[in-house]
Amino acid sequence: MLWKENVLTIGSREIDIAQVPNEKEAVKILDELQDYVNEIWEKKETITPIYERRKELKARDILKLLPQTNCRECGLPTCFAFAMALSKEQKHLKGCPPLSQPEFAEKREALVSLLCSVGLEDMAN
Repeated sequence: MLWKENVLTIGSREIDIAQVPNEKEAVKILDELQDYVNEIWEKKETITPIYERRKELKARDILKLLPQTNCRECGLPTCFAFAMALSKEQKHLKGCPPLSQPEFAEKREALVSLLCSVGLEDMAN
């Protein structure tokens, strides 16, 4: 889903999208988001609400499990910046190339477990 890769702010009368290269791409994202919202609306009778609050994911908890190489391969200047982006659901775990290396396999598994524990399975892929 294209809209999950961007920063969206949904207000009562407007939607703001950040990190979009051009207007055409923004329209494409909005169309996809509209389809998704309409699909959920059609299923609303079958959806069971969850009233408990999701555990908050802290950047420092993520940082402890990152390689901490500050290699910038993720496109950010530091591993802390990547941890912040991941905690705000702006980056996916696959955005950190060093985590795919064998020496960081344990850290990757721990991060996947952490993300899944707070309901962010899709961020772990």
